[in-house]
Amino acid sequence: MARRILIVDRSATMRRIIRGMILANVNDAEVAEAADAADAWQQLADEDFHLMLFSWEPSGAAWLDFLKRLREKEGDRQTAAILLTSSAKRPYVREAVTAGVAEYLVTPFTPAELTGLMNRVCNPVTLRHSRRYSLPDTTALVQQEQKSFQAAVVNISEGGVLCELDYAADYKWTAPAMVSITFRIEGEQITAEDLFALPNRCSIVESNPDFTPRKMKVAYRFFNVPPSAKQVLETVFNMAEIQEKILSSKRK
Repeated sequence: MARRILIVDRSATMRRIIRGMILANVNDAEVAEAADAADAWQQLADEDFHLMLFSWEPSGAAWLDFLKRLREKEGDRQTAAILLTSSAKRPYVREAVTAGVAEYLVTPFTPAELTGLMNRVCNPVTLRHSRRYSLPDTTALVQQEQKSFQAAVVNISEGGVLCELDYAADYKWTAPAMVSITFRIEGEQITAEDLFALPNRCSIVESNPDFTPRKMKVAYRFFNVPPSAKQVLETVFNMAEIQEKILSSKRK
């Protein structure tokens, strides 16, 4: 499951820098931007975010009111907040922490510092609704309209699949696809067919010497899983669980 992250800063340049840091170092993030507390609240009213990174506005009252409303916001999913500040000694840092901010980060910061703090505050593992499996020799056939693309499966769950494939200029990054997953277990092949999927995120993971794209990684969310495909996934995942328990007992 992708982490939905909201960056709030009056400077469009700063928002672009932070967005770049996140997308270059985190492969499970969907990033949105807001210019101020009012803009951020409007976006939070329309959709859920797991994490918000924000710079304190000149009018501290705006953020104090925002954080109070955020803590009172109904719903199961609470939005964690990280304050970005030029100094830990600023008086508003203590106010923000008292108001419910999870952490603060002093600028300038490195990508490693940013992503490390993000992972502590908003651990991606805790957001997963279903377990992911990485199974050797698992492949996918991704079909978009009249085009088909072969892919290697990085990991798969009941809710979606992460796969890697050769870059193709005619691959449509935002188009839905019909995906078939082929597992190879104990010398036999078993296929979960016709999983209707929507792309969740796409990225270039490897380039040629001339810097043109070579490999891309695509995460798909399953929108419709036929009963026959669901049965195949359940069978494969159960077998994977059994194999893992056997290996765990041997290690002991």
